[in-house]
Amino acid sequence: MEERLLLVDSDIFILLAGAGMLDRAIELFGFSRSTTRRLEALPYQLRKWEASGSYPRHVCNAALQQCRAVAALTEQPMGLNAVSRLLDVKGIHSGEAVLYALLMERPSYYLASGDKRGMVAVATAPELADIRSAVAGRIICLEAVLGMLIREDGPDAVKAAFVPLCTCNKSLTVFFSETDCLEAVHSYFNDLVRQTGEGFLMVP
Repeated sequence: MEERLLLVDSDIFILLAGAGMLDRAIELFGFSRSTTRRLEALPYQLRKWEASGSYPRHVCNAALQQCRAVAALTEQPMGLNAVSRLLDVKGIHSGEAVLYALLMERPSYYLASGDKRGMVAVATAPELADIRSAVAGRIICLEAVLGMLIREDGPDAVKAAFVPLCTCNKSLTVFFSETDCLEAVHSYFNDLVRQTGEGFLMVP
């Protein structure tokens, strides 16, 4: 039986690692560190984000420490045609193209992503209909992760973990400035479902 793996893109990795919630999120979705992979280029991306001021140094350092604990994804899609097709669509960058192409080939792989633009592009581009069909139901967005964390660990604990990152992410600012953060997360999740269409996102 093919190994069940969770692929984590850089956008969501830094938020979860910076909040100290990466291991907990992985666990709640039924994975472990040994069955999780991050992009090989993530350490370089973290240094770029720190240098540009996109994320504070302590957040980048926390994510770098987690990079040492989570194996890099070295596997490449066998069919490069899918990668090329994905890159031809506006809103999909090279790292995301590899992740979605792998998901298309590997039915037991899941993707945790913070890149909404890429999700909407994959889900709605007519020329990617076959890829959308192949990966549907295995895409875990940030809102799904936050909703699961809030339901399992309570809003106060999750808010305390993510509030220091609000200056780096507009969505987090919205979620945790509301009295009912779970309702705010659900609202954003439902909006993303409308944008990507039924069945594309994994519903925890």
